[in-house]
Amino acid sequence: MIKPRVILIGAGKFGKNHVKTLAQLDKDGRCEFSGVVDKDSHILSEISKNYDIQTSTCIEDLMNNADAVVIATPASTHFNLTIDCLSNNKHVFVEKPVALNYADALQMHQKAISKSKILMVGNIFRHHVIIKSILKNLHDDGIGKIRILDGEFLNTADARTDVGSLLNYIHHLDLFCYIMKISPTSISCQNFFATNNNFEDYCTLTLTYPENIVATIRVGWLGLRKSRNFTITGSKKTLFADLVSNTVTYYSGSNKEGISENMEKFELNAKNLPLYLELDNFIDSIQNNTSPLSDSESSLLSIKLAEKALESAQSQKTIYLQ
Repeated sequence: MIKPRVILIGAGKFGKNHVKTLAQLDKDGRCEFSGVVDKDSHILSEISKNYDIQTSTCIEDLMNNADAVVIATPASTHFNLTIDCLSNNKHVFVEKPVALNYADALQMHQKAISKSKILMVGNIFRHHVIIKSILKNLHDDGIGKIRILDGEFLNTADARTDVGSLLNYIHHLDLFCYIMKISPTSISCQNFFATNNNFEDYCTLTLTYPENIVATIRVGWLGLRKSRNFTITGSKKTLFADLVSNTVTYYSGSNKEGISENMEKFELNAKNLPLYLELDNFIDSIQNNTSPLSDSESSLLSIKLAEKALESAQSQKTIYLQ
């Protein structure tokens, strides 16, 4: 099977993880990691010391050496870069959020269709070993009928200047869409501003689904700790998933204080990290002309919900969805 030639645009804060992962995929024979583009020449100099690949501050210099492009740049650049790469007949993997708004995301999706190219969005937790385990448990009716979902994604990072915390930490919106397989009927959101008047530093969301299912999400970068977890309460059991420690805890039954009597805790480990699995899925989709696990169509719902959430926060009203 032909190995696709892949270049990376953006090797900064998170892009450096893509450099390491693409280099490993190259070593494993999955792709040909053919170059890195970044506007910072110092970053490129460090990459050249460690990897035998082409580097440039200009995308056009490396575009002809690629079948596919991985974009790990600020969110405000995603739309133009993705459209440009698709227009040049390249498959594209773009980090989350796919775009700053639904209209741009839809145009990117339609462009990929018109060019018959793969457009994959970096919703990394879909590839996490915990999510795969939980989905199997839900499929096997392990926790019963879902009643409540609760998610938290908090970080100690500096505030961003291109997007707020909701779009930057869109993971739980995407995960709950992925788990529920249906759209919510309403969404409400509250934003809190502490360091930046243009973008929210912290927000809370409430989503309602048919059959009285409710989901709450808290995201932000004002925390004193790194937190990535969610709870799903079902009619039979409740599960708590910690995406930092890679543990899932199942609770069944409860005592008078509301604490579960029976608890099963599992630590799950995968051979490869989620980013490796994610990029490998991108490569596999190119080779077999199949839809990736997080394609542009599936990302349209989460970006639409994020847009409606921000609308709710601004109007201070619940938004009802059709």
